[in-house]
Amino acid sequence: LDKVREEWQESGAAQHIKTVAEHYGVFQHLYGDAYFFPQVMLDVRYRQQGDDCFAVVHRGNVIKPAEAAVMPEVSYKANPDSLWTLLLTNLDGHLLLEDSEYVHWFVGNIPGNDVGKGEVICDYLQPFPPKGTGFHRLVFVLYKQEKRMDYGSLKRQQP
Repeated sequence: LDKVREEWQESGAAQHIKTVAEHYGVFQHLYGDAYFFPQVMLDVRYRQQGDDCFAVVHRGNVIKPAEAAVMPEVSYKANPDSLWTLLLTNLDGHLLLEDSEYVHWFVGNIPGNDVGKGEVICDYLQPFPPKGTGFHRLVFVLYKQEKRMDYGSLKRQQP
């Protein structure tokens, strides 16, 4: 299974992920007419009560708010000298403004793939879809940085 997954990631994963993102309107919502092909595979897992039990994030699957109660474990392959920004946003969750979103997690200046050593701009906020609002599209986006960013003006009082 690992060999099949690796072959898929090398051959067609970027196109498949882009197609799924287009299907769910992710690019249109976030970037208008712009889009990109993913270059790095994200592995996102929410640890459940048992040590070996995870709710794994796939493209388009349903994860209940109770399953996403704690900050997820995120992994990806990256050069240790590179810098990254990770964002979790709720495209459908703004309670007051149409076409707006809530940021549920924002970590910048991540060295390599060590999210824990990144600069937390916005603490993890568990998804909280109000009753009757249906399913919400929560999206993880990983951006590669060209240099260290100054996020000072974006930081919020924590928690």
